[in-house]
Amino acid sequence: MNAYSKSDLETFRQTYADQGYLVLRDVVSRDELAKLKTQIFDAFEDSKRSGQLFSGGGNISGHLNCFPGSESRFAFEALNERGVIDLVKDLYRKPMDLRVSCNLNLPGSVAQHYHQDGVFAEDFMIVNVAVVDTDLVNGAIDVPQRPGLGVELDMRRIEEAHRLYQTLGRGSRDDSIAMQFLVDGWTFDHRRPCLVR
Repeated sequence: MNAYSKSDLETFRQTYADQGYLVLRDVVSRDELAKLKTQIFDAFEDSKRSGQLFSGGGNISGHLNCFPGSESRFAFEALNERGVIDLVKDLYRKPMDLRVSCNLNLPGSVAQHYHQDGVFAEDFMIVNVAVVDTDLVNGAIDVPQRPGLGVELDMRRIEEAHRLYQTLGRGSRDDSIAMQFLVDGWTFDHRRPCLVR
């Protein structure tokens, strides 16, 4: 059920091809998002008061990662009704599983760093619904206008680091005992990512 015209879709495709992202404003009800924000903040404060939270992570950075629960279903329904889910499928053009999670920035949170969500060996697309308006002072990151997150690599330094890496006897370190705590029977294999077994 695509709510966008053919002209809109072509514009979105071109923008996505040029920039690597799209911004679609006012897709989900701001009033419903405000209610969800209040529920999440209240649950967070209750957990803090009860001592259930550990002292690091989101308490320091201000970024809460959580599963949003059934109270957030309205957001998915709005994305579906407005054609955003179909748009993502059109842009991504690969089979994908839908994964729902929440990264909420608390007021005064530190700026996000460039990172990857999900399993690093998988290709995926993110649809971000901003429950809290963010800016560079409150948890957001700037999105560069060129590929590679705007990072310019110094190939001389990369080659230097690679030569150093080559001298460091791969396999001389054995982290298998620690990894077996996470993955039963884990053994070192330099050809495979450590958690993809």
